[in-house]
Amino acid sequence: MRGDLPKKFGQACAVKKARKLGVSNKRLRRTDLLRPHAGVRAVEEASQEAKLKALLDALPQGVCFAGLTAAAIYGLPLPQGTKLDQVLDQEPIVAVSAGKAAIQRKEIRCMRLQFGLGDIVHWRGMPVTSPVRTWHDISRELDGPMLLAVTDVLLRRRISREELNQWNDRHQGSRGSLLRRRTVVWADPGAESPMESMLRWHLLAGGLPRPECNTTILIPDHSPIRVDLLYREAGLVVEYQGAYHFRDIRQAQRDEHRRRILEKAGFQVIAVVSQDLRAIEGVVAHVAQSIDQRAGYRLHGVLYRLKHEGECLVLTVFTGEQRSKPNTHRQRKDQCEASSAAAAAAPTIPAVLKSFAGTIGVLRESSGRNIS
Repeated sequence: MRGDLPKKFGQACAVKKARKLGVSNKRLRRTDLLRPHAGVRAVEEASQEAKLKALLDALPQGVCFAGLTAAAIYGLPLPQGTKLDQVLDQEPIVAVSAGKAAIQRKEIRCMRLQFGLGDIVHWRGMPVTSPVRTWHDISRELDGPMLLAVTDVLLRRRISREELNQWNDRHQGSRGSLLRRRTVVWADPGAESPMESMLRWHLLAGGLPRPECNTTILIPDHSPIRVDLLYREAGLVVEYQGAYHFRDIRQAQRDEHRRRILEKAGFQVIAVVSQDLRAIEGVVAHVAQSIDQRAGYRLHGVLYRLKHEGECLVLTVFTGEQRSKPNTHRQRKDQCEASSAAAAAAPTIPAVLKSFAGTIGVLRESSGRNIS
């Protein structure tokens, strides 16, 4: 803070306000004061928040922050390639009511929006479009994976699915409404990073089952292990490993130790890194193949399915084939003989267990329909 500036100048101040505080034009032109926006002066150590508040003082009344700038203020994920300085310093986005003229300034983007009750809130002393309104506005600029990452964060911050769906219903048919509806269905408040959310989007869009998100696996004689994505019935773990996993040697060692424990307990671990997302089709195919292989093992027409139940792995043997309902005594007899033949030809349970990794705690044999 500069000693010759009044206390009310703060870290940043609008020029017109500074003049009212008695700061001369000569002082405002000195090079020790930064010019983050037209009509704003700031000291070198000024925070982003202080500069944004000063910008509001320099603009006409009735202006609020919106779009990606509002998202950045809330700390929501931004599109890849979008820098924080770009939407906060270089070209902040503001909005005015549709009945007012747009603000014409080179260093800001101004939108004219139709506001309803509750669309503008005050966040840390700044007028900003509400989180739900911001979600709607930025959905037009985001792709599905990134919008899912934003929606995950909103759910984690106690914005309900009902609120998002109600907003979308009121604006049905607007640009991006179908995408918003899908992300609300797929969103999970358990997500802890944008990259995990984006990976989950691609898995779901690829037709795979919905995984458990950031859940804990209990393994006897070990501490609980928290994993990113879990397909429990298939015993499959999918982990996204960011750059910090490799920069920190201790973190890399912990990850390797966790992986060995999981694999020893019968889980398969698939690690995904940022480069893999550039060829995401291959990742989805790998996960799909692993689910298919681990969820069921077929031999001699008999399906063996391995399922985790608590701390145990349960093996279920399905010896029946799914057929249409028999109408005659002869058809019933033929199906009965076919099932008996399949059961007789099937290998013993110990032989099947060799195809599965891990320790089997409970075995259960039953007859049922083939579920492929």
